[in-house]
Amino acid sequence: MVEMRQLDTNRGIYFLLFLVMLSWTLGIVVAKWVGTKASPLEISFWRWMLASLFLFPFSARELCVERKLLLRDILKIIFLGLFIAGGSTLLILSVQFTSVFNASLVSAVQPAATLLLVSLLFWRRISLTQLSGIIMAAVGILVLLFEMDIVNIIDLSLNRGDLLVLFAVFLYAAYTIYATRWLYWASATTIMFLSSVIATLLLGLLCFFLDAFYSFVDVNITLAGAVLFLALIPTAFATTLWNYSVARVGPNKASAFINLLPLLGAIWSLLFFGETLYSYHI
Repeated sequence: MVEMRQLDTNRGIYFLLFLVMLSWTLGIVVAKWVGTKASPLEISFWRWMLASLFLFPFSARELCVERKLLLRDILKIIFLGLFIAGGSTLLILSVQFTSVFNASLVSAVQPAATLLLVSLLFWRRISLTQLSGIIMAAVGILVLLFEMDIVNIIDLSLNRGDLLVLFAVFLYAAYTIYATRWLYWASATTIMFLSSVIATLLLGLLCFFLDAFYSFVDVNITLAGAVLFLALIPTAFATTLWNYSVARVGPNKASAFINLLPLLGAIWSLLFFGETLYSYHI
């Protein structure tokens, strides 16, 4: 009976993980659309500002209790905000140069990227099986970047959109590695709130100095709704569910669901944009 209850509980968590992947890939779809209406910097700014406002009530009490630790770790919090602000902005920019399917395919290598960074940053030994996985992921990325075209390989002509996604993946991987390691005293929601606040401040400064606030002068209800969706669903909602699910079933089982990203990305890519799937995608 205990095993059956545990199985039922896990099924519930697995459903939540599916919702997370669904939310993240839909976020890529919306990011591709809004990227044609406003600058990536501006979109990212409003996205993280709205996410901060949403998460604040759930984090305020803990921040008051742990304010000394908050002040002590302020530099680390700034770096976390930099990682997540950079990753989200690059992802929005990247899908203006590549397909939703490509972006979801490249995003799916995050577990391998995280493992590689952990090994390099903390001198952790990689097993032969793990190394094989990293090499396979790297070969897949190279196939996508060069589109399996000998002319692109000879000319070193890369798909810049896919390359931007790859940079974003490594920034997200760095955030994943250091978030709980640096802010061990904070809940997942509070970590997300602090990261969102710093991301908002950094992106706000960039928008101000680069004069990137002009796009939202002609804002309409559709554009505002799309940015609100990005702030709440793939950001605040999905990331909170992800952190909760990882704590319940462990990172190994949870990470397996990242393999759904290319499948869901292919579906949205065909449905919303009519994008073509090529042999090198396989």
